[in-house]
Amino acid sequence: MKFIPFVLLTMLLTGCYNDRGINFPYPENNNYNNKPVGGEVKQFVPGEVNFLLKDSVSFETLADTIYSYNNLSIDNVSGLQYTSDFFPDSAQTIDSVLNSRAYINNLNVTVSYLQSGAKMMIAFGISNFNQDYISDWNSLVKRFNLEHLPSGSQEGILKVPDGRENLWINNLLHTKLFVRLGLLVLIETPK
Repeated sequence: MKFIPFVLLTMLLTGCYNDRGINFPYPENNNYNNKPVGGEVKQFVPGEVNFLLKDSVSFETLADTIYSYNNLSIDNVSGLQYTSDFFPDSAQTIDSVLNSRAYINNLNVTVSYLQSGAKMMIAFGISNFNQDYISDWNSLVKRFNLEHLPSGSQEGILKVPDGRENLWINNLLHTKLFVRLGLLVLIETPK
């Protein structure tokens, strides 16, 4: 679990933009194949693409889009926020139900009240979400009357076929769901 914040920080530091909207290092450039750079070793992670969603994009839209393609899956997403106008005394129920789902990262589920007190805000992350979970998630959205709350910090990792990372980055850019897409790079500092 201590590894997740490091990966998220690394994702934020890897994105670079140009006039086409993207200019990410590619594995074939040899920049990310265990070559020391300034005392650090940078290693490209095959089969993984990191992303930052546009704040208006809901998790349902992301899941429907990703699973409309073959060979793609959602490894994790953090920073998801939803509201519910369900009864305020239902906060514990919502928390328990979300935490019971295998795909909800139960270490970071937070249920709180918005200032007005009329709505609850639910913040959480998703891990190892597969296509079979879509109908379950959609039933929770309906059951608890969940509405996506735009958040500029919805980010995560997609699984793509090894060696096809750049192809999928370019293909997914056309969906207009993402602020950023890039290769996942791990940085190791010498001890």
